[in-house]
Amino acid sequence: MATLSKWQEAWDRSTKARWTHRLIPNIRVWIERRHGELNYHHTQLLTGYGFFKHHSRRYDYNQSSQCPVCPSSIENAEHVFYHCPRFSEKERDCTPCSTRS
Repeated sequence: MATLSKWQEAWDRSTKARWTHRLIPNIRVWIERRHGELNYHHTQLLTGYGFFKHHSRRYDYNQSSQCPVCPSSIENAEHVFYHCPRFSEKERDCTPCSTRS
């Protein structure tokens, strides 16, 4: 598994994808997990790109990047996953705030 070790070293040294690194710091643990299939919502959360208002605002400058539930916060992957009460642990299903009713 020398290749995996090299990949891990490069992953740890990189300045890119730090949000994803925060969620998946150990590549071996991630690829050897025996549960969880990725879907559209998981991919958005893991990359930080997707239907989060902060990301969507990059393409629609008329749209606010503020969270509809927490107006003093920017709706991004970190806010949705860790802070937004609309996305509580009990209901955590990897659906961004802006797509939930």
